[in-house]
Amino acid sequence: MSKSTYPKSTSVFLFLFLWMAISPVYANTVSSNLIPEGIYVIRCAGNSNYVLTLKNGQASNSNGIVISKWNNTNAQKWKVTHENNNTIAIRSMVNNKYAINVDDHQMSSGARIICWAFGNASNERWIPQKQSNGNYVLKVYENKNYALDVENGEYTNNNTVQLFELTAGANQQWKFERLDTSKK
Repeated sequence: MSKSTYPKSTSVFLFLFLWMAISPVYANTVSSNLIPEGIYVIRCAGNSNYVLTLKNGQASNSNGIVISKWNNTNAQKWKVTHENNNTIAIRSMVNNKYAINVDDHQMSSGARIICWAFGNASNERWIPQKQSNGNYVLKVYENKNYALDVENGEYTNNNTVQLFELTAGANQQWKFERLDTSKK
């Protein structure tokens, strides 16, 4: 066997580069910087006439999150903030002390998505995963196998937004349309 002619530092660099490329820690990691902080309307990719909406326009604990046709009210406007571990919070513009949350940490398909006073918990932080078409899948930080989902893929007023096992289908993809473009 012949001795390597590469300097030791090159071998270490190559090892680290390859490890990071195939390591599950780095695989599918998406920085929240892909969605800049700002005010957004969040449209359903399956039917962009429908947007994430605070049910009955009320920012209060346990109020549901639904989809409805865009009507330009604060109940349909959301503030994206960067949180720790490359996650984002999605806060209501009715009262930005409240954010989108998985009800009672229920990590299962069909769990309710609600509004709750933000406390930086793992069930109210989201990992945006950019798709090749430019849309985002929003995986819940507490269990990355689940994502924000339009129930039964039905685009009707007041249809439920739920947590569901990750499929990355059209009913789990979202378009972030920035509203506060003057603050780039």
